[in-house]
Amino acid sequence: MIPPKASRRGPRYSAVHACLERLEPAWERRDGALLPLHFGDVEAEAAIAPVLGLADRGALPRIGLKGPRAVAWAEAQGIAVPAEAHGWTRAADGTLAVRVGKGELFLEGAGAAALEAGIDRAAPPAGCWPVRREDAALLLCGRRAPAVLAQTCSYDFRGAAGRFVMTRVALVSCSVLVEAGEAIREEDAPPAPVYHLWAAPSYGPYLWDALLAIARECGGGPVGELAAATLLPARRTERKDAGER
Repeated sequence: MIPPKASRRGPRYSAVHACLERLEPAWERRDGALLPLHFGDVEAEAAIAPVLGLADRGALPRIGLKGPRAVAWAEAQGIAVPAEAHGWTRAADGTLAVRVGKGELFLEGAGAAALEAGIDRAAPPAGCWPVRREDAALLLCGRRAPAVLAQTCSYDFRGAAGRFVMTRVALVSCSVLVEAGEAIREEDAPPAPVYHLWAAPSYGPYLWDALLAIARECGGGPVGELAAATLLPARRTERKDAGER
């Protein structure tokens, strides 16, 4: 649990930072996070992302909230909380809010950073307990992404757009959120899917290497923040379907 008035003081690094360093990316320090902008060829990554790309999102801020008053307190802080368990929302600033259970939330993005800053100023009420989240966070995107998941996961992701799923990918327990990506060109219909994967940080390097190897076999490769961000929807959405395997 996060004690009252605790906060991060140094830059945030991804759980797969060492894997990224081997690819010699161009780094950018943004809002306290060290992000890989690209891996040497911006145009090539922009072209490959809608086909099949693997991106790291591990340095983004994220936080969990648990307890009977977690939802009420998050709403009081301006977070758009999903109405049902396993529902999720994407706010206008890109923040993802997932309702993991009746009294448990998972936040990633700017809203998570703002919420943690609020904890510095005033502790949440009794019945709401913040939880540090240091997950490995990967983004698998593109039209061929389902082929990668078909080789690494028993869950059938066909028709799973909008779902938040708890399953295993490459033998690693993962939470997977399936989001319809943005169309890059008018002829991109339907838009390429985007799969958010979260796993325990200790398994991050193995999961990155396993998925990257398969992605390359399927004609894809690593993409940096510049290419990955073009596929993430900017509009606000909410979904509530889910499955567990």
